[in-house]
Amino acid sequence: MGVLSPEQVEAALYVLKMHGYRGYFGMDINPERMPVQQALKNCMDALRAANDRINSLDHEQVIWATSHPDKARGWLEAYLIRKRALHPEKLAPLPPLR
Repeated sequence: MGVLSPEQVEAALYVLKMHGYRGYFGMDINPERMPVQQALKNCMDALRAANDRINSLDHEQVIWATSHPDKARGWLEAYLIRKRALHPEKLAPLPPLR
C-alpha cells in the first residue's frame, strides 16, 4: 500500500483523517521479487511518509480550496506538488489562493 501509488494512499489517509478515524491500518501486499520482510518494511515506510505529508498540510487552505473551486482552480494541485517536491523552492511560486 502506498509504494506504487502514493497519491492514492495520501487521498485515502486524508479522508480518514478528516473524518476522525483513529483505528488501525491493514496492509494488502503482494511482494514480487523481494523478501516478505522487505515488502512489509517498504509498506510501513510508505504509510508513515504519507501520514507525515498529510499532517504537514495546511488543512484550512485545503478545505477552502475544495469548497471554492471557482476561485481556486489548480491551486490544490500546485500545493500538493510542492508538498511532495524535494526542493519546492525551485518551482514556480504557489499561486495566491484568494
